[in-house]
Amino acid sequence: MKASLDDFERVVAVLSQAARRVQYEEVPEHQVIAFLEQAVGDRTGAMETWEGVAPELRKPVVRDGRVFEWNLFRRVVCVSKLPDADELERIAELYRRSAPEEVERRVRILTGPQFERFIGELLRQIPNFRAVHVTQVSRDGGIDFRGRYAPDVRGPEWPLLGQAKQTAAPVAVREARDFIGALDTSGEVKTFGLFVSTAGFTDPAHEALRRSRYPILVWSIDEVRERVFEVSMGLRRVHLTLDMVDETFWDELVGRPAPG
Repeated sequence: MKASLDDFERVVAVLSQAARRVQYEEVPEHQVIAFLEQAVGDRTGAMETWEGVAPELRKPVVRDGRVFEWNLFRRVVCVSKLPDADELERIAELYRRSAPEEVERRVRILTGPQFERFIGELLRQIPNFRAVHVTQVSRDGGIDFRGRYAPDVRGPEWPLLGQAKQTAAPVAVREARDFIGALDTSGEVKTFGLFVSTAGFTDPAHEALRRSRYPILVWSIDEVRERVFEVSMGLRRVHLTLDMVDETFWDELVGRPAPG
Protein backbone atom coordinates (compact mmCIF):
# COMPACT_ATOMS: atom_id res chain seq x y z
CA MET A 1 0.00 0.00 0.00
CA LYS A 2 1.50 3.32 -1.07
CA ALA A 3 1.22 6.17 1.40
CA SER A 4 -0.61 9.35 0.54
CA LEU A 5 1.20 12.65 0.87
CA ASP A 6 -0.93 13.56 3.89
CA ASP A 7 -0.08 10.28 5.61
CA PHE A 8 3.61 10.77 4.89
CA GLU A 9 3.66 14.28 6.30
CA ARG A 10 1.62 13.15 9.32
CA VAL A 11 4.22 10.49 10.17
CA VAL A 12 7.09 12.95 9.76
CA ALA A 13 5.26 15.44 11.99
CA VAL A 14 4.81 12.97 14.85
CA LEU A 15 8.42 11.84 14.54
CA SER A 16 9.58 15.46 14.70
CA GLN A 17 7.54 15.90 17.86
CA ALA A 18 9.09 12.78 19.38
CA ALA A 19 12.65 13.96 18.75
CA ARG A 20 12.27 17.72 18.92
CA ARG A 21 14.84 18.35 21.66
CA VAL A 22 17.67 15.99 20.75
CA GLN A 23 20.46 15.76 18.17
CA TYR A 24 19.73 12.08 17.57
CA GLU A 25 16.87 9.83 18.59
CA GLU A 26 15.69 6.34 17.75
CA VAL A 27 11.90 6.11 17.83
CA PRO A 28 10.63 2.51 18.17
CA GLU A 29 7.94 1.36 15.76
CA HIS A 30 5.36 0.84 18.51
CA GLN A 31 5.87 4.42 19.66
CA VAL A 32 5.40 5.75 16.12
CA ILE A 33 2.10 3.85 15.88
CA ALA A 34 1.02 5.18 19.28
CA PHE A 35 1.69 8.76 18.15
CA LEU A 36 -0.23 8.14 14.93
CA GLU A 37 -3.14 6.66 16.88
CA GLN A 38 -3.44 9.94 18.78
CA ALA A 39 -3.29 11.87 15.49
CA VAL A 40 -5.77 9.82 13.40
CA GLY A 41 -8.08 8.68 16.21
CA ASP A 42 -7.90 4.86 15.96
CA ARG A 43 -5.26 2.15 16.04
CA THR A 44 -6.27 0.43 12.80
CA GLY A 45 -5.93 3.67 10.85
CA ALA A 46 -2.61 4.36 12.56
CA MET A 47 -1.20 0.98 11.59
CA GLU A 48 -2.40 1.31 7.99
CA THR A 49 -0.83 4.75 7.75
CA TRP A 50 2.46 3.46 9.09
CA GLU A 51 2.50 0.43 6.77
CA GLY A 52 2.16 2.78 3.81
CA VAL A 53 4.81 5.25 4.96
CA ALA A 54 7.49 2.96 6.44
CA PRO A 55 8.88 1.70 3.06
CA GLU A 56 9.30 5.28 1.86
CA LEU A 57 11.40 6.08 4.92
CA ARG A 58 13.93 3.38 4.03
CA LYS A 59 15.76 6.17 2.20
CA PRO A 60 16.64 9.28 4.23
CA VAL A 61 14.00 12.00 4.20
CA VAL A 62 14.81 15.57 5.28
CA ARG A 63 12.20 17.84 6.81
CA ASP A 64 12.67 21.01 8.86
CA GLY A 65 16.36 20.41 9.47
CA ARG A 66 15.97 16.76 10.51
CA VAL A 67 16.76 13.48 8.79
CA PHE A 68 14.35 10.54 9.13
CA GLU A 69 15.28 6.99 8.18
CA TRP A 70 13.48 3.71 8.94
CA ASN A 71 15.69 0.84 10.11
CA LEU A 72 13.69 -2.20 9.08
CA PHE A 73 15.83 -4.73 10.93
CA ARG A 74 15.88 -2.91 14.26
CA ARG A 75 12.30 -1.62 13.84
CA VAL A 76 13.20 1.96 14.76
CA VAL A 77 13.10 5.30 12.98
CA CYS A 78 16.44 7.10 13.28
CA VAL A 79 15.92 10.86 13.62
CA SER A 80 18.96 13.14 13.52
CA LYS A 81 19.39 16.90 13.37
CA LEU A 82 21.27 18.35 10.41
CA PRO A 83 24.24 20.43 11.54
CA ASP A 84 24.08 24.13 10.79
CA ALA A 85 26.92 26.11 9.16
CA ASP A 86 28.67 26.85 12.47
CA GLU A 87 28.46 23.20 13.49
CA LEU A 88 29.86 22.07 10.12
CA GLU A 89 32.82 24.43 10.51
CA ARG A 90 33.43 23.10 14.01
CA ILE A 91 33.23 19.50 12.79
CA ALA A 92 35.75 20.29 10.03
CA GLU A 93 38.09 21.89 12.57
CA LEU A 94 37.81 18.87 14.87
CA TYR A 95 38.71 16.56 11.99
CA ARG A 96 41.72 18.75 11.16
CA ARG A 97 42.88 18.57 14.76
CA SER A 98 42.24 14.88 15.25
CA ALA A 99 43.61 13.53 11.96
CA PRO A 100 47.35 13.77 12.91
CA GLU A 101 46.73 11.99 16.21
CA GLU A 102 44.64 9.32 14.50
CA VAL A 103 47.32 8.74 11.86
CA GLU A 104 49.93 8.36 14.60
CA ARG A 105 47.72 5.95 16.54
CA ARG A 106 47.23 3.76 13.47
CA VAL A 107 50.93 3.77 12.65
CA ARG A 108 51.84 2.75 16.19
CA ILE A 109 49.56 -0.30 16.21
CA LEU A 110 51.15 -1.77 13.08
CA THR A 111 53.24 -4.89 13.57
CA GLY A 112 56.92 -4.79 12.66
CA PRO A 113 56.45 -6.29 9.16
CA GLN A 114 53.37 -4.13 8.56
CA PHE A 115 55.35 -1.04 9.54
CA GLU A 116 58.12 -1.95 7.11
CA ARG A 117 55.60 -2.30 4.28
CA PHE A 118 53.98 0.96 5.31
CA ILE A 119 57.31 2.82 5.18
CA GLY A 120 58.10 1.23 1.82
CA GLU A 121 54.81 2.45 0.38
CA LEU A 122 55.27 5.90 1.93
CA LEU A 123 58.70 6.29 0.35
CA ARG A 124 57.35 5.28 -3.04
CA GLN A 125 54.98 8.25 -2.82
CA ILE A 126 57.82 10.76 -2.27
CA PRO A 127 59.64 11.93 -5.45
CA ASN A 128 63.12 11.86 -3.85
CA PHE A 129 62.83 8.11 -3.18
CA ARG A 130 62.72 5.73 -6.11
CA ALA A 131 62.48 2.01 -6.82
CA VAL A 132 61.95 1.30 -3.11
CA HIS A 133 61.29 -2.32 -2.17
CA VAL A 134 61.08 -4.06 1.20
CA THR A 135 63.59 -6.85 1.74
CA GLN A 136 62.78 -10.40 2.83
CA VAL A 137 62.89 -10.76 6.60
CA SER A 138 64.92 -13.99 6.57
CA ARG A 139 67.88 -12.47 4.74
CA ASP A 140 67.77 -8.73 5.08
CA GLY A 141 71.23 -8.35 6.68
CA GLY A 142 69.94 -5.61 8.95
CA ILE A 143 68.39 -3.75 6.01
CA ASP A 144 64.58 -3.52 5.82
CA PHE A 145 64.27 -1.72 2.49
CA ARG A 146 66.38 -0.70 -0.47
CA GLY A 147 66.01 1.79 -3.27
CA ARG A 148 67.46 4.94 -4.76
CA TYR A 149 67.60 8.40 -3.23
CA ALA A 150 67.95 11.76 -4.98
CA PRO A 151 68.63 14.62 -2.53
CA ASP A 152 67.59 16.94 -5.36
CA VAL A 153 64.81 15.50 -7.53
CA ARG A 154 66.65 16.85 -10.61
CA GLY A 155 70.06 15.61 -9.52
CA PRO A 156 71.83 12.24 -9.38
CA GLU A 157 70.50 9.21 -7.50
CA TRP A 158 72.39 7.24 -4.88
CA PRO A 159 71.79 3.79 -3.40
CA LEU A 160 69.40 3.90 -0.43
CA LEU A 161 69.43 1.40 2.42
CA GLY A 162 67.06 1.71 5.32
CA GLN A 163 65.71 0.27 8.50
CA ALA A 164 62.24 0.71 10.01
CA LYS A 165 61.76 0.01 13.72
CA GLN A 166 58.40 -0.20 15.44
CA THR A 167 59.47 -0.37 19.09
CA ALA A 168 58.41 0.97 22.47
CA ALA A 169 61.91 2.14 23.44
CA PRO A 170 64.09 4.66 21.57
CA VAL A 171 66.83 3.27 19.35
CA ALA A 172 70.00 2.84 21.41
CA VAL A 173 73.57 3.49 20.31
CA ARG A 174 74.22 -0.25 19.79
CA GLU A 175 71.37 -0.47 17.27
CA ALA A 176 72.64 2.66 15.53
CA ARG A 177 76.10 1.12 15.19
CA ASP A 178 74.58 -2.13 13.92
CA PHE A 179 72.85 -0.15 11.16
CA ILE A 180 76.10 1.59 10.25
CA GLY A 181 77.74 -1.84 10.12
CA ALA A 182 75.02 -3.04 7.73
CA LEU A 183 75.84 -0.10 5.45
CA ASP A 184 79.53 -1.07 5.64
CA THR A 185 78.83 -4.63 4.47
CA SER A 186 76.24 -3.75 1.82
CA GLY A 187 78.76 -3.50 -0.99
CA GLU A 188 77.15 -0.26 -2.19
CA VAL A 189 79.14 2.88 -3.03
CA LYS A 190 78.13 6.37 -1.85
CA THR A 191 75.23 4.94 0.09
CA PHE A 192 72.53 6.99 1.78
CA GLY A 193 70.92 5.55 4.88
CA LEU A 194 67.43 6.10 6.28
CA PHE A 195 66.69 4.99 9.83
CA VAL A 196 63.03 5.23 10.89
CA SER A 197 61.95 4.67 14.50
CA THR A 198 58.50 5.39 15.92
CA ALA A 199 60.01 5.58 19.41
CA GLY A 200 62.77 8.01 18.40
CA PHE A 201 66.48 7.77 19.20
CA THR A 202 68.64 8.23 22.26
CA ASP A 203 71.13 11.09 22.16
CA PRO A 204 74.12 8.70 21.81
CA ALA A 205 72.34 6.95 18.91
CA HIS A 206 71.71 10.29 17.22
CA GLU A 207 75.36 11.21 17.65
CA ALA A 208 76.60 7.89 16.27
CA LEU A 209 74.41 8.22 13.18
CA ARG A 210 75.46 11.84 12.69
CA ARG A 211 79.17 10.99 12.86
CA SER A 212 78.91 8.04 10.49
CA ARG A 213 80.88 8.32 7.25
CA TYR A 214 77.56 7.74 5.49
CA PRO A 215 74.88 10.42 5.16
CA ILE A 216 71.99 9.01 7.20
CA LEU A 217 68.49 10.45 7.34
CA VAL A 218 66.78 9.99 10.71
CA TRP A 219 62.99 9.92 10.99
CA SER A 220 60.93 9.73 14.16
CA ILE A 221 57.15 9.43 14.31
CA ASP A 222 56.92 13.20 13.73
CA GLU A 223 58.69 13.00 10.36
CA VAL A 224 56.61 9.96 9.37
CA ARG A 225 53.36 11.74 10.20
CA GLU A 226 54.45 14.91 8.39
CA ARG A 227 55.22 12.99 5.20
CA VAL A 228 51.98 11.05 5.37
CA PHE A 229 50.15 14.38 5.18
CA GLU A 230 52.46 15.71 2.47
CA VAL A 231 51.50 12.88 0.11
CA SER A 232 47.99 12.22 1.54
CA MET A 233 48.69 8.52 1.96
CA GLY A 234 45.93 6.72 3.82
CA LEU A 235 43.92 9.95 3.92
CA ARG A 236 40.86 11.24 2.12
CA ARG A 237 40.72 14.95 1.47
CA VAL A 238 37.12 16.10 1.38
CA HIS A 239 36.18 19.43 -0.19
CA LEU A 240 32.53 20.37 0.21
CA THR A 241 30.49 23.12 -1.40
CA LEU A 242 27.02 23.15 0.13
CA ASP A 243 23.88 25.14 -0.57
CA MET A 244 22.41 25.93 2.84
CA VAL A 245 19.28 27.88 3.65
CA ASP A 246 20.08 31.41 4.79
CA GLU A 247 18.03 31.62 7.98
CA THR A 248 18.50 35.39 8.26
CA PHE A 249 17.03 35.99 4.80
CA TRP A 250 13.91 33.93 5.48
CA ASP A 251 13.43 35.35 8.97
CA GLU A 252 13.58 38.88 7.60
CA LEU A 253 11.22 37.98 4.77
CA VAL A 254 8.49 36.69 7.06
CA GLY A 255 9.11 39.29 9.74
CA ARG A 256 10.38 36.90 12.38
CA PRO A 257 12.20 38.78 15.20
CA ALA A 258 15.92 38.17 15.56
CA PRO A 259 16.84 35.89 18.50
CA GLY A 260 17.82 37.56 21.74
